[in-house]
Amino acid sequence: MKFKVKSSSIKGTTLVPASKSHTIRAVFIAALSDGVCVIKNPLESSDGRSALSTVKAMGAGLEVINGDWHITGRGGNIITPAMPVDVGNSGTSARFSLSFASLCGSPITITGDDQTRSRPMGPLLTALSNLGVKTTSANQKLPATVQGPIMGGETEVNGKTSQYLSSLLIHAPLAKKNCVLKLDGLNEKPYVDMTLAWLDRMGIKYNRDDYDMFKVYGNQKYSAFNATVPGDFSSATFFAC
Repeated sequence: MKFKVKSSSIKGTTLVPASKSHTIRAVFIAALSDGVCVIKNPLESSDGRSALSTVKAMGAGLEVINGDWHITGRGGNIITPAMPVDVGNSGTSARFSLSFASLCGSPITITGDDQTRSRPMGPLLTALSNLGVKTTSANQKLPATVQGPIMGGETEVNGKTSQYLSSLLIHAPLAKKNCVLKLDGLNEKPYVDMTLAWLDRMGIKYNRDDYDMFKVYGNQKYSAFNATVPGDFSSATFFAC
């Protein structure tokens, strides 16, 4: 196939695709809320659908109205699925779902496709174990089984990927006691900032020492919300170019 490119002028308006990272965080927080949340402008992608199927499998309700996702939260009262929860190819959903499942008092197994099953989960499983969760995994990867409820306490968190910390930050407010998360270095700080922005928006109480320590207060709740997923700046570069 050959293309010929000629000089031309460009004008007009286009919508930048929504942020995948914001979409997934919105889905999990909505599933933890007390009430019906409306997520506008979600990114329709395989990762977003994986997040939806994950929370649905553990009891959250979903209705799509005019492209908006209406999610009925469980308020932390997770339903035990009859089958392992398959997150497909979504690594973020895999790590978030392990903490989501840790709110349940019955064992829940999380699995994924071949690529996702090759990703490390051990540091997150260890952190959850230190917070009172029973975890089982043959090789510190998926499939992994977790059984809560998450109690709280103190743990070190591996900062090689921000997904471990973000997963814990989102779910720690529903722990029985306070959670102290200590880090020795942290990559991908902007993604943690994104998670903290969601916690701030939802009125979650926590203290922090830069990116070295986070203390999240337990026995909190997420209220229902109505939010528009912002555009993704990295996707905007394609249009800019």
